[in-house]
Amino acid sequence: MKIITDSSSDLTPELIAHFGVDAVIPMKISIDGREYRDKVDLTDDQFYQELLPASKTLPKTSQTTAGEFIEVFNRFPDEELLVLPLSSGLSGSYGMACVAREETGRSDIYVVDNKATALALMVQIASERRAQGASAAEIAAELEALSSRVRVYAPVETLQYLVMGGRLSKAAGFVGTALNLKPVICLKDGVLSCVGKARGSKAAVRLVRELVDTHEEIDTNYPVYYAHACNEEGVQQLMAAFPEYPAAVPPLTVGCIVGTHTGPKVTAISFITKA
Repeated sequence: MKIITDSSSDLTPELIAHFGVDAVIPMKISIDGREYRDKVDLTDDQFYQELLPASKTLPKTSQTTAGEFIEVFNRFPDEELLVLPLSSGLSGSYGMACVAREETGRSDIYVVDNKATALALMVQIASERRAQGASAAEIAAELEALSSRVRVYAPVETLQYLVMGGRLSKAAGFVGTALNLKPVICLKDGVLSCVGKARGSKAAVRLVRELVDTHEEIDTNYPVYYAHACNEEGVQQLMAAFPEYPAAVPPLTVGCIVGTHTGPKVTAISFITKA
């Protein structure tokens, strides 16, 4: 059985090797008219430190095509495939993976919609289940059942990119910036929503803890992930707010595909809730 995901999983080369991921399809992003392949033509540092600050318009991310999926599927003609693309609520890549599966006519390809940006978390679970001897069908069924229980909470450092992307009005962005308000966003069931605002970064971290304690119950049978966009100090503060939930792996860097919409300095915690 082979595990296939895309670059929005933001897995490091070390984790790709550790989890035995068999293919990572690079997603694409267009910045000021030039197209880049995520983590192939463009590093995370280049994106946040050079290209994003200089861009006058919001970069445009593009979904992986059916042809690109088919090309990867064809590398493994005699293996079951478990495919974990970016959430259908954030990209059309999931739909393209399904189209590609239909075009191949194969019944041994299982495409899972994880309904969040917590792809790395789902890859880890898939890797562990494969090592335990589970089939692609069994793993896909478990991940699909878990998808409604995946949560991502993220305090956002700057409102600029939420405004540019149309997720926040210009007036709200102006007022929020003037008051140093930091929104907290939550992704669940494929839907991204603003669930609160706090004045200042430290207060936003405290708000995340309050929201999780009020609305969620973390299932410690599954890994907890932390991530950040060039904000090591911020992610350490977030991790310190959840001392009883240690990181399954070192904090990941939020790549350009998700970072286009959240901007630099965002931090995040990802987990699975109890049923």
